[in-house]
Amino acid sequence: MHWICLLFFCVYTVSTKNVGTSDVRDLKSALEGTLNTTEVIRILCNRNNSEIQKIIDLYHSTFGQDLKEVLNEKLSDDDFKYFIIALLDTKPYYEAKLLFDAMNGFGTDEDVLIEILVSRTNKEINEIKKAYWNLYHKDFVKELKDDTEGDLEDFLVLIAAAERDESKHTNIEKAKKDANRLHEAGVASLFHTNEEVFNEILVKQNFDQLRLVFKEYRSHKIFVAAYHEIEVAIDEETSGYINQALKELIQVIRNKSNYFARLFKSGDRKRMIRTIVSRSEIDLKEIVEQFGGKNKLKTFVEKWTSGDLKNGLVTFLENHWYRFTIQGYSYNLGHFVNLTSIIASVISLEQFITFLIFAINSDNLSEYTDSSLGYSAYLALLSAISTVAAIGIVNSYKYVIFVPNISNSQVQFCSRVAETLVGGGHDVTMLFVSHFSDYNTSDVKIPKGVKSYNLNAFVEGASKAEIEKEQAKMIFQETSILDTRLMTMMKKFTNLLNEGCRKVLQDKKFLAWIKNENFDVAYAYVYSTCPQGIIHYAGIPSWVWLNSGPMLDHVASAIGVPTVPSYVPPVMMESTDEMTFFERTKSFIGHALSGVIVGLMAESNTAVFREELNDPNFPSTLEISQKCPLVIVNTNELYDLPRPLLAKVINIGGLGVGFDSAKPLKPEIQKIVDSGKGTIVFSFGSVAAAHEMPEAWKNSILEAFAEFPDYQFFMRYIADDLNDRLPKNVHISKWLPQKDLLLNPKTKAFITHGGYNSLQESISAGVPMITIALFGDQPKNAKLAKKHGFAVNIAKGTISKQTVSDAIREIINNPNYSKNAQRFSSMVRKQPFKANELLLRWSEFLAEFKTLDNLVPAGQKLNFFQYHSLDVMATLLLIVLIILFLIYKTLRFVICKVFCCFGKSQGKLKQN
Repeated sequence: MHWICLLFFCVYTVSTKNVGTSDVRDLKSALEGTLNTTEVIRILCNRNNSEIQKIIDLYHSTFGQDLKEVLNEKLSDDDFKYFIIALLDTKPYYEAKLLFDAMNGFGTDEDVLIEILVSRTNKEINEIKKAYWNLYHKDFVKELKDDTEGDLEDFLVLIAAAERDESKHTNIEKAKKDANRLHEAGVASLFHTNEEVFNEILVKQNFDQLRLVFKEYRSHKIFVAAYHEIEVAIDEETSGYINQALKELIQVIRNKSNYFARLFKSGDRKRMIRTIVSRSEIDLKEIVEQFGGKNKLKTFVEKWTSGDLKNGLVTFLENHWYRFTIQGYSYNLGHFVNLTSIIASVISLEQFITFLIFAINSDNLSEYTDSSLGYSAYLALLSAISTVAAIGIVNSYKYVIFVPNISNSQVQFCSRVAETLVGGGHDVTMLFVSHFSDYNTSDVKIPKGVKSYNLNAFVEGASKAEIEKEQAKMIFQETSILDTRLMTMMKKFTNLLNEGCRKVLQDKKFLAWIKNENFDVAYAYVYSTCPQGIIHYAGIPSWVWLNSGPMLDHVASAIGVPTVPSYVPPVMMESTDEMTFFERTKSFIGHALSGVIVGLMAESNTAVFREELNDPNFPSTLEISQKCPLVIVNTNELYDLPRPLLAKVINIGGLGVGFDSAKPLKPEIQKIVDSGKGTIVFSFGSVAAAHEMPEAWKNSILEAFAEFPDYQFFMRYIADDLNDRLPKNVHISKWLPQKDLLLNPKTKAFITHGGYNSLQESISAGVPMITIALFGDQPKNAKLAKKHGFAVNIAKGTISKQTVSDAIREIINNPNYSKNAQRFSSMVRKQPFKANELLLRWSEFLAEFKTLDNLVPAGQKLNFFQYHSLDVMATLLLIVLIILFLIYKTLRFVICKVFCCFGKSQGKLKQN
């Protein structure tokens, strides 16, 4: 068995090429100074597409450069550049770019359009259309109609609809009828060929059925001998590009691999490159076999190409043929353990090495047999090892995320965290802590591969609808921090969380479950210290304080983040880092209170734990919080206010926002967008319900929108009370494709309450904001966006037709807002380290090392006087005062002595 393990290691090492920093450093060296194309070929042509994507990301994160741009600039040979740049895109994006170039160069390149569209599956065509939209914000089918004409246009548009039956079902009677219809529509037609019949049959039916149709067409007795093959009929009845398109489609139907092999033989270098790159991970092995085998294709490539292009193509083909041999024979991983024990007993090391070498070098594995074992056993072992090799060896950790089921935005953010972790190959459980029995969780989407556990923390009499109703009465009015209604609501919310914690601790089944799961890391929310207590009780070795927005003040206070009130305002304060004396006073008081708040919160939670667990020595949840190993915050240092932070605070702002691509808008929405000069999106998010706005607000906003008839306004609004007074250019819906609308190039502004999700969405899309801040951190977010120059603020106490219309006019007439928004969007996209990478790597790091006591600041142990060095300043001041006092006394003594002596001498002079 030892040699089996050794072979596994060797095969794993050579068959899966791990992407590392050494690769990107070598690539960087190859591209600096004198260009080293040999290194470029070695690194890029020996990789599959997913590995190349990792190289691109790693190159960008390491050097802050776009690898595509660097290669495009450095490579001079056009054909070699065409090949290398082609390797860098994912398949749908590569083919979308080919189609775009085919329709936007000097004239239309019909050859490329035909080649790609007739040979792709429905799924591939749909992926290409999506990529085309993401790249160019244009509808591919519409572009296709504009750039082709006549019969070819009808044919290609029909294919682009991607509606072919792709089943294996065949019907001989239908095949006979369709063969007859093709004959009547073509050679038997007295006047002209009926292309509609050809299109309907050839474009819509599955390949197996069409092969049957062609067979019937050839053998049908009513046909003239000259027209036995359908291609002959097409040549007779059509010409030009439609003739080419129909014949190429028939070639694909008959034998797709043979069709691509013929493209090789055309000698067209770009067509050869397109085929090799686009089919490399799909059916290149079959295409090579149709061509005549690996060696014949290699000879052909060497004959028709030269220099770097020849070396690159040969290396690429050799590498991918090797992958076909080693990794192409997939096998169920579950059989590996049994296979190794069985086969190791009957196969020698020498036999297996002989087979392995033969497998790598042979065009046909089935040629190899061995009387002592047989081909299938060798293949089984090779398959098992290669499958394990393809999967790789990773450390998988167990994570649990405490999800406060109090708002959609909280759940959404936690889902993004879970999705990132499970994407890294880890075991993830989302622990939903539900405080409201009337909170609808049916639309909560659990990411694929993520487990969930629903925890009942219902408090009798607590109603989410009731709280939202009370909240709605306040958020649309000007309120003070001292407003009694606000204080009452905060008290209710705190009691709700505290009693919910008690309910959780009474669930003995849950407590046993979380203890037995042996999680490596837990993620706690910030609204209560209850999760920290549960984490301690369950013995989970490490945890993260997860902030779904900017870091809250009580979290900063608990973990010892240096907070300077003079330029770091509290999260809930309407201010930036440039404050007046009055604002600095409020900031000082606010930060002082945050320490008191976290202390009171922890004190009440600790009392619940000690009571419910009957353990008077249970540690304070504040003490547990202060030892927090890591704090992950949903913000970004590029647009948050600059402030001192600790090394344990990790920013992952924009995680999962996913604004790199947009889906095409529904036709009815796209039609509205196209009809206007621009588009403006209005949404108050999921917490603030727009239908609860005062009537005066609704009227003012609608009247302001009506002043811009050339612009289309989309409002997220769940009630129907506006239907009878909507201006023609205002469109309301309970749900909006907000992301897709924001990414649409015609969108000019985003009117929002200024929630942190909205702020990040605006930045990601590069769309300026008009903010109407309502509550919480929204006033600060609004000020932040205004400070950065991509927002206009409207104070909620000043809402009127005039203020709203003035804000819209300012945004659409002043291009600086859009420029600033796009600048921040570009900065975030090109940031050296991505949010998902930071989350995943730090989470894995924490799971490995458990505690990070070396990141706990000593300042946590200091009292207020020590932390601010007030005792030192008092001592120094006292010393200075003593010195001044001594100086004063000394001077006084000296002066007195001098004047006393002078006085005595004057007296003697008078006497004399």
